[in-house]
Amino acid sequence: MSRRKGMAALCAVVTSVSIVHADSIDLEYTGISGGIGVTVTPGSTFSAGHMNHTIYNGATPVGSFQTFCIELGENANNGVSTYQIVDLTSAPDPDLGGSTYTQAQADAVIDVVSNAVSLGWIDINLQNAGGTSAQISAIQASIWAALFGSASSSDTDVQNAIGTLSAQSLDSGTRNLMANRLRAIVAQGEQDMLYVVPLPASVWAGLGMLGMCAGLRTYRRR
Repeated sequence: MSRRKGMAALCAVVTSVSIVHADSIDLEYTGISGGIGVTVTPGSTFSAGHMNHTIYNGATPVGSFQTFCIELGENANNGVSTYQIVDLTSAPDPDLGGSTYTQAQADAVIDVVSNAVSLGWIDINLQNAGGTSAQISAIQASIWAALFGSASSSDTDVQNAIGTLSAQSLDSGTRNLMANRLRAIVAQGEQDMLYVVPLPASVWAGLGMLGMCAGLRTYRRR
């Protein structure tokens, strides 16, 4: 490895470790994209869409992240919170005293996300890859159905997109990739959500520890 490549790798490692503190990450919920109503068993209606967050390194915002909700018992709140990164079968937050998800539920969520990736609605980092509001809402609805039994929408476009997701043939390569990458982030008092590992470099590139990296490059030229 050349010195230049080694330095770039070092900067990337330092940055990612700084933002993701071992098994936790600091996020602030900033709103929902899509947000079309979906009714989940036993009959409550929720706003379904992409959960938008800002990632923080200490008090500094360093990137953004879109994800999906996997818990309906708590609200998404404004303000920075520290989330623990856990396996899907360790969610939702066990401090609430409820049971965690089974492997069958986790597998069903992985299938939904994998099909959404195959359809080109989201990318492998859960970010919107060109999906419409209805398609993004359908992904969220299908994740809730996988976890809680059923989910439907009075919006025709969302309901059609749910059907398209369900009918999509599961691609084994995409499915294996997402099974290895999908995790949950949990925090008491906050909605738990999906997460991916490793965190995509695009989330924090150009921010965070760039000053330190610049200093390292200056030191090398002396």
